[in-house]
Amino acid sequence: MKRKLKIFFFGAMVLLQVQFINAQSVSDVAGRYVSKLSSSDVLLLIEDGKFVLRESGFTIKGKWDLEDDNEIRFKWSEFGEPLKTRAKAKYKNGRIIDQDGVVWIKNDD
Repeated sequence: MKRKLKIFFFGAMVLLQVQFINAQSVSDVAGRYVSKLSSSDVLLLIEDGKFVLRESGFTIKGKWDLEDDNEIRFKWSEFGEPLKTRAKAKYKNGRIIDQDGVVWIKNDD
């Protein structure tokens, strides 16, 4: 029993260390992103947790947060409904990959 506990504890420590190494800070992720599909589609992630998305002629404003596994959750209201998570994406190497597989490249110019 002690051996299993040690192995589990060691595995949990390695997992925590890997997640800590991979996790980005909000200030690293915040910035202006342009869609690889269309340069007119822009996503602005503000450090205070707000975002503005301009895509296909529409604008969406809401809030975003960053999870430990570099998942970004986007929340906004529709038709007077309460704020809720409506989209998720992954952050990796200065890029955001949305749930449709579209790549957004960081471009703070």
